[in-house]
Amino acid sequence: MPYVLGIVIAPIIGGLVGKRSKKISLIGMTVGLILVLITPFFTSSVLILSTFKSVFNGWLTEIYRHQDELPKDKRIWVKYTIQSMGSIAHQFVLMIIGSLLVMGNQSSVKTFFAVTSQKIPTVESRTLMTNWNGIATGILLIGLIVYGLGSAIKINVK
Repeated sequence: MPYVLGIVIAPIIGGLVGKRSKKISLIGMTVGLILVLITPFFTSSVLILSTFKSVFNGWLTEIYRHQDELPKDKRIWVKYTIQSMGSIAHQFVLMIIGSLLVMGNQSSVKTFFAVTSQKIPTVESRTLMTNWNGIATGILLIGLIVYGLGSAIKINVK
C-alpha cells in the first residue's frame, strides 16, 4: 500500500517542487534509504522512496523528452532502455552480495536459496537479510550521494 500511495502522490509533490524536482527527489530518496535501515520505519521508508523515485522518474522523463540529440520517436524508449539496464545490473549486484554473504559464512549457494525461501524466517535468514539490506542500501546511498555531489559540482561549474 505505501508503494502505490507514493506513486499516486508523486505527481502532486512533483508539481509542488517544480524545477527543484531533481534536488528534492535526491534528498527524499536519500532520507528514504536511511529510514530503510531503521526497522520500525520500514513502511514509511517505502512510501518516501516510492514517492521521490516517482518524482525523479518524472523529472528524468522530461529531460529525455527534450533531448535534441535523439530522434523524437526514440527519446522515451532510450530512457526506459537505460533504466532497464540499470535495474538488471542492480539485481546482478544484489545476487553477488547475497552469494558472498552466504559463502563468507562457509555455506553454499544452495544453502542461500534454502535460507531465503523459507516461509518462516529463522535467525540465520534474518541475519542474512539484515546484512544484505545494509550492504545493498549502503551501495545505493553512496551512489545517490556521488550522483548528487557530481550534479552539484556540474551546476556550479556552469
